[in-house]
Amino acid sequence: MKIKWSFIDLDGTLLNRRRHVSLKNLNTLREYSKNGGNIVISTGRWPISALKINNDIEEHSGNKNKYLIAMNGANIFDLENNKLIFEKHIDNEIIKN
Repeated sequence: MKIKWSFIDLDGTLLNRRRHVSLKNLNTLREYSKNGGNIVISTGRWPISALKINNDIEEHSGNKNKYLIAMNGANIFDLENNKLIFEKHIDNEIIKN
């Protein structure tokens, strides 16, 4: 069996002009998830903002997503175990320069 993954950006991609996931998109994600697909929100947003949208998707689909990527990849969360599995910060020397 092939494992399917979809990494989905939020702003300008999944969210509508009102910054919500449309019912059409929620239904599509539910069907994808129901058919064995894994959804990973991958966004530049802060984790708390991304988690809220992820929770809306999970509630509508009835499935728990496995991972969430926030802050342009600086944070990766294991949602099944509720823990941060990767974190990368900009080095202070780079910031000073």
